[in-house]
Amino acid sequence: MLLQLPCCPSQSIDPSILLIEARREITGRIDDVTGEILFGDLSHPEIDDILDDLGEMVMKRGGKVVITPADKMPSQTGAAAIYRY
Repeated sequence: MLLQLPCCPSQSIDPSILLIEARREITGRIDDVTGEILFGDLSHPEIDDILDDLGEMVMKRGGKVVITPADKMPSQTGAAAIYRY
């Protein structure tokens, strides 16, 4: 099963490797059913870290997650993917 996010509904995401920036946190969560990204406050019990949610989704689909130092990341977003072909 491929990950499908609302930002790109016509395209499915099937990353082989997900790079997640070390010590980076983006407060929120990803809805498991809809793929919707929900931003919020960590004080809310259902809010966590979006990057953590992404990592879990990739591992469930057989991909690898690599925690990478900020100075080695290819982007400034906190995450980057290498896709299967």
